[in-house]
Amino acid sequence: MSMLQFVNPGFLWLALLGILPPLIHLLGRRKPRRLRFPPFEFVRRCEEKSRSRRRLRSMLLLVLRTLLLVFVPLAIARPFLAAPAAAQGTGFALQVVILDNSMSASQAAGGETALDRMKQRAREIASATSPANRFVLATAANPPALVTPFPAASPDLAREAIGSVKPTYASTSIGGAVGLARGLVEAAAPQSAKGYLLSDLARHAFREAEDLSIGLGDERVSFEIFDPVPNPGQNLSLVSAEVRGTAEGVRITATIANHSRAAAGTEIKVSIAGAALRPAAVEVPARGTAEAVFETAHDRRSPVFAEVALHPDALTQDNVLPFARPPGRETAVLLVNGDPRTVSHADETFYFERALSAGGEGAFVVMSTFPEALPDDLSRFDAIALLNCGPFATAAATRLDEFVRGGGGLLVSAGDHTDPASHNAMGWLPARFPQSASANAAPGLLVPAAGHPALSPFAGGAEGLGVVKITRRFELVPAPGAQVFLETADGRPLSAAGRHGDGRVIVFGSSLDRDWGDWPIRPSYLPAMGAFVKYLSRGREAWETYELRVGEKRVLKIEACPATLRAAGGNPEPQELQCRAENGGAVATVSGPPEPGLYEITTPAGRTAYLVVRTDPAESDLEKTPREEVEAALGIKGRSALRSLVGFGANEGSGPALWSWVLLAIVLVLGAEQWVTRRG
Repeated sequence: MSMLQFVNPGFLWLALLGILPPLIHLLGRRKPRRLRFPPFEFVRRCEEKSRSRRRLRSMLLLVLRTLLLVFVPLAIARPFLAAPAAAQGTGFALQVVILDNSMSASQAAGGETALDRMKQRAREIASATSPANRFVLATAANPPALVTPFPAASPDLAREAIGSVKPTYASTSIGGAVGLARGLVEAAAPQSAKGYLLSDLARHAFREAEDLSIGLGDERVSFEIFDPVPNPGQNLSLVSAEVRGTAEGVRITATIANHSRAAAGTEIKVSIAGAALRPAAVEVPARGTAEAVFETAHDRRSPVFAEVALHPDALTQDNVLPFARPPGRETAVLLVNGDPRTVSHADETFYFERALSAGGEGAFVVMSTFPEALPDDLSRFDAIALLNCGPFATAAATRLDEFVRGGGGLLVSAGDHTDPASHNAMGWLPARFPQSASANAAPGLLVPAAGHPALSPFAGGAEGLGVVKITRRFELVPAPGAQVFLETADGRPLSAAGRHGDGRVIVFGSSLDRDWGDWPIRPSYLPAMGAFVKYLSRGREAWETYELRVGEKRVLKIEACPATLRAAGGNPEPQELQCRAENGGAVATVSGPPEPGLYEITTPAGRTAYLVVRTDPAESDLEKTPREEVEAALGIKGRSALRSLVGFGANEGSGPALWSWVLLAIVLVLGAEQWVTRRG
C-alpha cells in the first residue's frame, strides 16, 4: 500500500493555524438583546426569512478560510505517495552530491574550513536518505572522482565515503564532477533524483555559459546549492620568486598578489637552506600586486634552495612558495686564439672576449692561449673556444677529446687559418668542414630549430639575426644526430650542435670576428655568444630547474633512462618515471605531485634536475560567482514557469507528487471564498 510522505514535513505544524477562524467565530459571537418595538414588527418577519441564508453563507466562509489556512502549509510540506520498497523494484530515488574539495575549499570558515562544513552537510544528506534509495558522492578536485561505490544503498557506507574525502592542492573541476554524475544518472535510470552542489562557488570554478544540468527523462534534476562561506575572508598569495646573483651574494624578489577588494598588509619571510632572513612588511593594493626584495650574502658558486612564506590569511595553502636556483658560479672559458694580431680590435678573440665580459655579474672568467700552448690540464675550464685554429698536434686533440667526453663544452669557429682536414680527423664534431670556404652573398641568418638553448635570448623572435651579413663561410655537412640551429639566408647550415660523451659541441661555419662578416658589431652578437657558452658549459649543465603545477603533466628532456622522482630532502620511496630514449638523450613524462614543494629527478649519470611544484594561482582568488549564474548553469531557472510553480515532474520524492493538487485546491478555495463574499 502506498504511504503518504512529505518532502518538508517540518512545515506541517503550521496547519494548526486552521483552528483560528472557528476560534475567532466562537469568541466573537454575542447573544442579542430582545426589545419589543411594534412599528418594526414587519421588519422582524422579513429578517426571519433571510437569517437561514446568512447563516449558510457564514458557515461556508468559515469552512473555506479554515481550509485555506490548512492547505497552504500542506502545500509547502509537499506531500507525495511513496510506494513500499518491495513494490518499487528498481524505481529508487537517487541523491547526487557534488563535493568541492579543491584547494580553495580549504579556506577558513570560522573555526573550521569550508570543506569541513561541506562534509557535514553531505553527512546530513546521507542520513536523510532512505535505505531503499541511493546516495552518490563525486568530488570536484581535478581530476574529479566518484567516491561512493555505486549504488551506495547504506547511509553508513555513504558516511564512511564522505569521511574519506581529504583536502587537496588541486584546481577545481565542477564541470568534470557533474559530467561523472550525469553519466551515472543516465546509466542508473532512477525513478527520481535530486542533486546537491556543495561548493564555495569561487569564480574560477565555473566557465562562462557552461551547462551543468543533469537530465532525467524529459526533466532536469533539481539542485540544492550549499555555500559554506558566503563571505570569504581576505586572501593574499605568492605569485613568483626570482633569484639573481649580486657582487655580495643573491637578491630574491618575491611578488605577492591581493585577491580581495580592499588593500592589505602582510609580513613576508624568506629562508635559504633553513636559515631565516629578516622578515619584511609589504602593503598590497586591492586586486593588485606588490614586490618585496631581500638581499643576503651567499656563495654564488652554491645552489640556492629557498622558501618564501606569508602571514596566515583566509587560505594558507598558497602562502608558501618553494624555489631553487642552479649554482651561480663563474664559468671558466678558455679562448684558443688561432689568429693573433698586434692591433687589438683585429685580434681573433677581441669581440668574443668582450661579449663574454659584458655578460653581467662577472658570469665568465676568460683566459686566452694559442693552439701550440694548449694547457695539459683542461679540467679547470667549463668551455673551450677554438677560434680560427689551424692543425692540432695529436696529443692536443686527444686532450680535447677527453675534455669533452668528461662534460666540457667546445666551440669551433672557422676562418682563414682553419684546417678542415685536422678538424674532420677528430671524428666527433657535429659537422664536417668541406675542403674550402665559399663566398656568401645573401645577408641574414635563419633559425630553423626554434627553441634551441644555444639561442635562448631569441626565444621570443630572431629579428635581430636577419640583418647579420656573413660574407664567407664553410658549407657544413651535419653529422647524423646533430642539430642545425643556424642557417644562412639561402638555407645552408651555418652552425650545428651535438653531444660527445657527457659534453656538448658547437661548430660555427664562419668567423666570430669581423674578417668574414659583421655579426660582432650587431646587437645580437653579445647575447648570442653568452648563450653559446652557457649552453656548452658543464657548470650550466650541473642541473636544471623545471616548474610544474599540482596535477599538471609534462614531458621533460633528461640525459638517460631510467629516471626517478622524489621529494627533495625527504625520505619517501622514489617514483620511477615513464622514460624513453630520444635524439641521443631521453625524455621523461612527469605528472605533477599532489602537493607543492621541491622534488628531485635523478638519472643514472648522477645528474639531478629539480622540479618546483606550485599550486594553481587561480585557486587563490576566492571571489564568488553570482548565484544566479550558478543556478542558470545547473538548470534551476531553466524549467518552465508553470512546472516550477506546480511541481509537475518534480524529482524530490520517490512517488507521485500530490502537492500540485493541493495548490490547485488552494486556488479553488480562494475563488469560492471570493464568490461567496460577493454574493453576500
